[in-house]
Amino acid sequence: GAVEFEKGATAMSYAAKTNFAYSDKGWGGAVSFWMAVDVSSLEADFPEPFHIGKREGNAYPWDDAVIFVDFAKATRSLRFGCYPNKQGEISDAMIEEHVIQVPNLNWSEDTWHHIVIAWNNFNSGKADANWSLYIDGKEVGKKSGLLMDLSWTIDDVTARFNHYKFTGKIDEIAVFGTSLAPEDAAYLNQPIKPLN
Repeated sequence: GAVEFEKGATAMSYAAKTNFAYSDKGWGGAVSFWMAVDVSSLEADFPEPFHIGKREGNAYPWDDAVIFVDFAKATRSLRFGCYPNKQGEISDAMIEEHVIQVPNLNWSEDTWHHIVIAWNNFNSGKADANWSLYIDGKEVGKKSGLLMDLSWTIDDVTARFNHYKFTGKIDEIAVFGTSLAPEDAAYLNQPIKPLN
């Protein structure tokens, strides 16, 4: 009852227009899913289980108005990041400011972990954007007080699971049209009723 991405698998895609509450005047949202992956077996650097952002032809820029979840192979870290409209090269300082990192994961392919990414006040025109990462019902990182402008043509935006060389399983995907609070993430980790 899960989607398993093997080596060389393509992405599982959803149209953003019908699934994301995007607005150029301020918006928030969240994505929840379960993931089982052997972190030590990931071959590529920065494989992405989830990605949503601009599309240019057949390419999806990783550094221009994007929300993503990936793994850093060298540190065995799970990362949740949000980059605004591109204004130059991504520096180490910008990565530090915009990416939540959880290092030294020893996850195995037989163990499921619950992931929630949540964001708020994107495209508000103020430095009040924030985003949080929850693993297994607990907040493990947060970024806040930033200006986050994402200029999307929503008709052309696609949300992608296994965006780039992710090998593992994903299950129970849920997309929310509003940001989620810590108690919401905790509930989704152990819901009283199935989400459907």
